[in-house]
Amino acid sequence: MALRISPAAARAVAHNTPFRQARTCYGHLAGVAGVTLLDALWQRGWVSSGPVPRGGTGYRLTAAGMQALACVQEQTGRACLDWTERRPHLGGPLGRALTARLIADGVLRLDDRPRHLTVAGSVEVWLSGHGRAGIQAPAS
Repeated sequence: MALRISPAAARAVAHNTPFRQARTCYGHLAGVAGVTLLDALWQRGWVSSGPVPRGGTGYRLTAAGMQALACVQEQTGRACLDWTERRPHLGGPLGRALTARLIADGVLRLDDRPRHLTVAGSVEVWLSGHGRAGIQAPAS
């Protein structure tokens, strides 16, 4: 059974709007960019599925993921069904931490409109270069 899409989401997909491409969802990255991020983490073997704090199943950084993404302090997240893509993107604490890091590193830019993000760089390039290099969080 196919997942139903709302009329508003169908319009966003049909017109390939910037809101479809990248937006926040409870503080984490959603849209095409959010689904792409989770796919890239899976392909690299940096996340696995399993039990997470407070019960349930979600995503956990693997040892390789913790080493590669030393720039984030969170290690677990949850699947969040994407509104337009109808596939999961990474939610929860890990999703929020990665989104904040991508914004801090200039890969994503906050828009003037609520929840809107502009993709200013490549998430893939960030993961391949900066992520693997284990960039450090900025000093507080």
